[in-house]
Amino acid sequence: MAVVQNPIIGRARGSVATTTFTTWKGLNVIKAKPISVSNPQSEGQLKQRGRLSFVSKMSRKVRQIIRRNFGLLAVGKTTFNAFSSANFDQYPLVRDMALPFNNTIELTSDRLVFSPNNLPYTADVVQSSATQFSFSVSELGSSDELILSVVYVKKNAQRPAAFDFNDVLVGENVNAPTGEIVVGLPVTSVAYVTIFQRATKLSCQVFIGVA
Repeated sequence: MAVVQNPIIGRARGSVATTTFTTWKGLNVIKAKPISVSNPQSEGQLKQRGRLSFVSKMSRKVRQIIRRNFGLLAVGKTTFNAFSSANFDQYPLVRDMALPFNNTIELTSDRLVFSPNNLPYTADVVQSSATQFSFSVSELGSSDELILSVVYVKKNAQRPAAFDFNDVLVGENVNAPTGEIVVGLPVTSVAYVTIFQRATKLSCQVFIGVA
């Protein structure tokens, strides 16, 4: 790989013969295409690719949440990299040839990380009905001092013990004027509530799901 500076043509992209022009961290870079590529597509290799694909797809669905909650960790790396590091090895992907690698995760989905949890807080979640949960965030500040978000993930229809991350709903700027958050949870879903403190830029998350 070679770094080049060419003020005449500026940035260059694309390939010519065996040479590829691209940019890396704001620099113009020239790469040589490999003569041959080893791609055995082993079980481990496919699993790693599936994990990366899963994290990438999920990040696009929750881009605003990631940029906000992982902002303090983006030192020498992007917020996406910080999010990826937190989620990449949380658990193995379901191995089922009938389902895509990057869509389903085993039931231990409470380990997904939408916040680095650098805001000290332990939620006392109260379940008032089969599908309704609530907890107070008043100790963290008033409603205008916090940004509240909810990420809903639905169970996979073909495999009840797995969750389909293609089916994700995101609620931004959830209203909690009394300091109480009420989450209506469909029986086929789990929810992640993230709480961002504007003044400190710290955040935490609360997992809600029925065992």
